[in-house]
Amino acid sequence: MANRTSIADLQQMKRDGEKIVGVVVWDYHMTCVAERAGVDILSVGDSVGINLWGHSSPLDVTMEQMLTVANAVSRGRETALLSCDLPYGPLQEGTEAVVAAGLRFVHESGADMVKLDDAADHPEAVTAMAQAGVPVWAQFGIT
Repeated sequence: MANRTSIADLQQMKRDGEKIVGVVVWDYHMTCVAERAGVDILSVGDSVGINLWGHSSPLDVTMEQMLTVANAVSRGRETALLSCDLPYGPLQEGTEAVVAAGLRFVHESGADMVKLDDAADHPEAVTAMAQAGVPVWAQFGIT
């Protein structure tokens, strides 16, 4: 297996002015195509609920569903960094729930980092995850 892209690799790419390519993926086959294309970041997005399952909102996606998707993506990945969106719920339940969810992504799916939406309003959650050893992609604002 080739070396996997790390957060440090991405930081070096940025310093070197290299383009960083990231894609949202939701399944094994999409991941295999993205890997063949040479992407740097695979992002498991909670947008899977709307785009693949027909939900009216990404808020309908559960932690268990996100782990299922993350595990499928993880099985197809070879070198890209794996980022997983924290779904709606753990953040609203409190810091302990956020840390527990982040650790589940890291331990159960092999996520390299966990994306936390609306991080500006929850700095304590970002800090707690980082202190627990969960690399955090702190997104400021919701897109």
